[in-house]
Amino acid sequence: MELSVSVLIRPFLSMGKGIWAQIKRPLAERKALTHPEQEKHSLYSVMEKTLVHLGVEPSASQPTWKRWVSLLESKIVITETFSLPHINEWLNVGEVQEHLKHLAIHKLTSSRHPLESEQALIESYIAKTGETENRAKDIINQAVTAITEGTLSGLKDPELGILMRMHSQTMHERFEALNRQLFPEQILSIQQLCSVNEKWLTETLSNKIRSKTRLGQVLCPGDSGVVLKRTALIKQFSDTLSALPDGGVIVVTGAEGNGKSWLVAQHWLSVPVKPLTAFIRAEDIEEPCNDITAVIINALCHSCQGDGSVHTKFWQEQFRTWCDSSKRPTYGMIIILDGINQRPAIRWAQLIDKLSEFLQCLGGKLIVTSRQHYFTQNVESRLATPIIKRPVPEWSPEERDTILALRHISIAGRKLSVSVATSLLNPRMLGIALELFSAEQLHDLAELSVSLMLFEHIKASQRDSYDVSAELFSNELRSFGKKVLERSEIKDNEDIDIFDAELNGVFEGGCRPLLTGVFLPLARRHNALSYSS
Repeated sequence: MELSVSVLIRPFLSMGKGIWAQIKRPLAERKALTHPEQEKHSLYSVMEKTLVHLGVEPSASQPTWKRWVSLLESKIVITETFSLPHINEWLNVGEVQEHLKHLAIHKLTSSRHPLESEQALIESYIAKTGETENRAKDIINQAVTAITEGTLSGLKDPELGILMRMHSQTMHERFEALNRQLFPEQILSIQQLCSVNEKWLTETLSNKIRSKTRLGQVLCPGDSGVVLKRTALIKQFSDTLSALPDGGVIVVTGAEGNGKSWLVAQHWLSVPVKPLTAFIRAEDIEEPCNDITAVIINALCHSCQGDGSVHTKFWQEQFRTWCDSSKRPTYGMIIILDGINQRPAIRWAQLIDKLSEFLQCLGGKLIVTSRQHYFTQNVESRLATPIIKRPVPEWSPEERDTILALRHISIAGRKLSVSVATSLLNPRMLGIALELFSAEQLHDLAELSVSLMLFEHIKASQRDSYDVSAELFSNELRSFGKKVLERSEIKDNEDIDIFDAELNGVFEGGCRPLLTGVFLPLARRHNALSYSS
């Protein structure tokens, strides 16, 4: 009996399906003409169901059984991330739900991305959870993707759902291609460029060739087998930098070859979270320097390896945004102004004051490296900005001996002149000596001499920099010695400051220990020259 009823009913069911297929289209068209607002409402209803699956409380107006079904379905859908209490609380804000549905509608229709809705969601998420902008974007993207997929899957007609997916994907790809052509700066993100900036600088400070070609000097503590790391000095510098306020300035000073830039590079490589970093060489500054924003952007474009015009617009917009402290990147920003003594004609005090003021607005900090004598005599007294100085000393005799011992070289019992022993306290000169041992050009410390150290220093200067010519260096050094001897012969000891900035630069350079050990004793033997360093 039961079988015969099912047999009888089956033809009527088939007939009903056929009739429904015929009248479904005109009924949908009639509904669209008479109640167009319900179509959007219906789409929003499908989206609201997905939001419930993500953790939004079901509407109290729903029947109890529907609420229970929705909650059961949410157990299948919800992930560990969306189970977190603070994310659940954020999702249950009505304004958040409206903005998410707005983003989903635009994604489904492949219309232009509504930046206002996204920015409102980012701000509300950060305010509610205290997490980063990057995290906010990730959560928003996950939620919108779930809503769009849930909407497409919730369509009654499977074929229509597939067609909409294909249409949406095609339109999205076309729109993105057009958007990249018309607004190339909009496809950039601060996270992407900071990642490129970090990779570029890490590679630069970890490779001898890259550091020379990119920075004009060999500055690669990540590539060298550093035999003795100045851990205490690096920690002191790092603690001081961390404690600086926005716009704060730390000046790393010391004699040529003591490792000022090296210390800054070692600190940068040691921090686990790298700040956005603009490395500016003294050679990159030209007088008059009225547009410091352009200088910083040029340095960032260089390290982010991007198109100058496109990146310039992006960074200008970022700087305007960062004037609001709540919208700054959490990892911060630093500017490294390296080797200002190399360009003595530049008005560095004015530039440092401008950079400090600029970085105060952006929440950044400034690191300056300079020879101690130059900075004290020519820059420090002219500054309006308060600074903190961190001197980098030479090696102590104990540190020098430890470094030599690590290379199985002993200084004990060796017949070294005072000038040579003193010169080996300079990190650069000691490095030159160690290179000679490594190349087997030197087999015993006793073989070291003033003339050899001078010659190797000239060679190293030419090898490690594009700016220093060995011939020019030799000529300047020869001219310096000639003037000292001339002064000693005529017994002229009234004013010893007779050298211009370039010659002073030679004397204040890595040859200082050698020069003081050769030329000055010679002059003093003639009782004609008095010098106080």
